[in-house]
Amino acid sequence: MNKPLNTVYPADGNDYPMIEPGSGGGTKSPKKNNSIFLLVPLLLFIILGNCKYHAKSSYPNVILILCDTLRTNHLSCYGYHRKTSPFIDSLGGKGLFFETCYSTASRTGPSISSLFTSLYPGFHGAVNSIDGWDMKAFLRKENRTMAEILRDNGFHTHAVFSNVNASPRFGYHQGFDNYSFTNNPSARQVRLQALEALRTLKKKKPFFLYLHFMDPHSPYWPPEPFNNHFDPQYKGKVTGASHKQLDRIMVGKEKASAMDLEHLMAQYDSEILYFDSELRALFADLKSSRLLEDSVIIFTADHGEEFFDHGKLLHGYTLYQEQLRVPLIILGKDMPTRRISTPVSQLDLLPTLLKWLSIKEEGQFQGRDITPLLEGRKMVSTPLFAEASLKAVFTIRLKSVIKDGWKYIYDLLDKTEELYNLKEDPREKINLAGKNPDQLVKLRQQMRRFMNSMKMGAKGKKKFVPLDKKTRNQLKSLGYIQ
Repeated sequence: MNKPLNTVYPADGNDYPMIEPGSGGGTKSPKKNNSIFLLVPLLLFIILGNCKYHAKSSYPNVILILCDTLRTNHLSCYGYHRKTSPFIDSLGGKGLFFETCYSTASRTGPSISSLFTSLYPGFHGAVNSIDGWDMKAFLRKENRTMAEILRDNGFHTHAVFSNVNASPRFGYHQGFDNYSFTNNPSARQVRLQALEALRTLKKKKPFFLYLHFMDPHSPYWPPEPFNNHFDPQYKGKVTGASHKQLDRIMVGKEKASAMDLEHLMAQYDSEILYFDSELRALFADLKSSRLLEDSVIIFTADHGEEFFDHGKLLHGYTLYQEQLRVPLIILGKDMPTRRISTPVSQLDLLPTLLKWLSIKEEGQFQGRDITPLLEGRKMVSTPLFAEASLKAVFTIRLKSVIKDGWKYIYDLLDKTEELYNLKEDPREKINLAGKNPDQLVKLRQQMRRFMNSMKMGAKGKKKFVPLDKKTRNQLKSLGYIQ
């Protein structure tokens, strides 16, 4: 059935049925959590003022803003030479600013699944198949999500998304009372739908609102007056507006000069500037609605983007820093202004948020509560894993681990290993796999233990959704399939 441009899908799956094999189309009844909350942790006092919360209605709102394909080191506040993010820069000076946060994948589906569940891709199962391009991973109902947990504790839950990868068709609607979709993936359209949702949500406090922005995802074609903002003199043939052209450049079927590649980056940066302007407008709307003062706001991304840093274009084909590092800024009333240098994972967001809210959850998380870091204390470093599997322009299957400034990448198809000292070589240009055997063995063993635990701990078999013609065309337009 054809849907209008902007549609709100109920979370029960009846209006937009999932096509999980063997599923009846419904959702699993969530577990109830009727914990009595006696005291809010110290950090929540800081965030929301020195007061105590005893009732669910007294929770702060939670707004999670995700910018798809936002490369961390292309933001001014993370050291980029262009002024791409003046408003995001200002946010970084008002709350908790994480210098190094890692995604668990370089692709949207597995990354946001980890964000929602605090599980690595191999455990939640929403990973891409390398057996065929015409199927897509499904976030299984056995996984308990951030939205489900918050909904079960009195939050009204709403999502606005613009990436077909995150549609209810693939299980990402779990726990949301409403899941709004727009076929127009512009930042302005997402913001307008968010405002429409907030008109209702502000009467139903507390609420959890998830906003998934698509800018600056390829193709790179920002609206006026942002188009060509950083490269107005370019006269070449590479526009950035066609995925067909981008794919041809990546596989070497179309030549691109250094000037052409610089133009692609400039257009990507212009998209960031456009998103930044819409984010500023969104915060102005939140302020005028008096929602900023009683909301916790989390800003992050799902993964980054590559411009031939390591021989590839776009994302999903490697696990290097330009794709795994994501921005993370957390804001709230009376939030301390603090830069946190200890590397963290997006897996840490869910357990930390629940700690702030004094919500007890029986589920197992692979992330950890990082409240000590936010209070200025130290924590022992833990290994941070990531993985990638994909069959598109290239077929790849990779895993990586980062520990104490060292990074190990293992190619499961080619059986090759890479080792980098991130402190001395942050751009990962010098492979030390043949020069530092002790460190190589140490990280290789950690990787093997992780892979063995993944086999033991994964929740059921991976499930893949066959793609219909319409979905294939949508994914193709974004470069996800051929």
